[in-house]
Amino acid sequence: MQKEIEALRDELQEDIAEARKLANWSTYMANVLTSFALVGGATSAAILGYAPEWPRWIAGALAILPGAAMALQGKLFEQRIHHHRLREVAYHGLLDQLVYERVDPRTVSRRRREFRERSEHDWQKVASMPVGGAPPDARKSNPNG
Repeated sequence: MQKEIEALRDELQEDIAEARKLANWSTYMANVLTSFALVGGATSAAILGYAPEWPRWIAGALAILPGAAMALQGKLFEQRIHHHRLREVAYHGLLDQLVYERVDPRTVSRRRREFRERSEHDWQKVASMPVGGAPPDARKSNPNG
């Protein structure tokens, strides 16, 4: 029984480390994309300030579009960060149940499996969401929209 508890505790700690790693990676990528968006904005300002009169609007549009696209991608990474942080908290809760509350390891293992399945399903919904919005089918079910 003790070996089963230790094995499950190790698995939960690996799950926590994985969720933390993914959240940190997503945070890093969001920061990188935000930096690119800022550089794109600065580039567009420089182009708009120094370009000849007639191609100024073309140059500005070409400089703004990559920055705007990267800012939207940064927003998507924010959703991913939130998802992974929630996973980390949930695994900590399961670990506390196992270690401190002395919940049966089979119950904790079942809850972990259910959470992983639900988390994967939720992740598919997050990944398919438009940036900053509801799932595409939510508009159909909204009586006001």
